[in-house]
Amino acid sequence: MNDLQSLVGELRHSLSGQLCPQNLTSPRRPIPSATASPSASSFESSSLDSDSSNKTVLIGEGVKVNRTLLQRCNHSQPTKLVCDLLAVVFSRDELATHSLTGQRASSKEVVKPPLNTKKVNAIFAYTLSKFPTVPLKELKGAARNKLNNQSKLYRKPLTGTEVTSEVA
Repeated sequence: MNDLQSLVGELRHSLSGQLCPQNLTSPRRPIPSATASPSASSFESSSLDSDSSNKTVLIGEGVKVNRTLLQRCNHSQPTKLVCDLLAVVFSRDELATHSLTGQRASSKEVVKPPLNTKKVNAIFAYTLSKFPTVPLKELKGAARNKLNNQSKLYRKPLTGTEVTSEVA
């Protein structure tokens, strides 16, 4: 919950023009340097939404994401980029309760509904634009692992240390 609150605070500061670089660092997702992905800036500037106050970037098939969140994604490896983009485009609940294709993995399992195909394809298209030699099969495997991990976290019961209660 604190991560979400800090992210909202960072976004508010960035939208109001009071962006502080030290506030944007995250222990889980460092901001990639400009030299780490030279093609990222050219892609973003060419596909920036015409509404400059919105600061969204078109990643493909009409799917837009916040520029700051896209910059915070790890662009060093294609599998990390796919996982980070899934977390940006979809909520944790969606990732935990949906599958990549909507197909049954085994006869015992309950079929989960598929994620929005348009958004998933946009994530794969953006990643392939950055890493054109990576097979799509590898990206889909990374996406499945992300969904499986989120599903496990979703089912895991809270322990006593994670629950906070207020005493009045």
